[in-house]
Amino acid sequence: MRRRDCLFAFGAATLVGMTQSGSALAGSGRLVVVVGRSHPLDSVSLGMLRRIFLAQPVDADGVRIVPFNASPLSSERVLFDRRVLGWSAEETARHWVDQRIRGKPGPPRTIAGVRLLKQVVERLAGAIGYLDSEDLDGTVKALPVAGYEWTHEDYPIR
Repeated sequence: MRRRDCLFAFGAATLVGMTQSGSALAGSGRLVVVVGRSHPLDSVSLGMLRRIFLAQPVDADGVRIVPFNASPLSSERVLFDRRVLGWSAEETARHWVDQRIRGKPGPPRTIAGVRLLKQVVERLAGAIGYLDSEDLDGTVKALPVAGYEWTHEDYPIR
């Protein structure tokens, strides 16, 4: 399949609200940025979060922040890209293709599955990710964004 066709298929599946498995998007629709309980960050600005997930180097107390994305067609990823990067799935895909062509860093690694994401975020120093608020269980720390806890109505990526 040609790259243009892949991007079209990726975008079409996103537009109709389907995940890779073909099921309708589910969850609370509230994203929560998460880190390990011993992570050096206590909060993050929306600008810093954007830089982190655009593969720009960011350190906290001497620890390199390592971002992890949800699967490209997951509801969490589509929502995160829209609210943090300000891009549709198609725009995000085009950005990373352009980065690759220019020899720049690629996208954050993708982790399929909430359980695995929580394990990686908890065990890898500097790891950061996001998940649906329904998946919070105390194994990871919810990180305030722009000074707001995820439960606050002004939390910027809800």
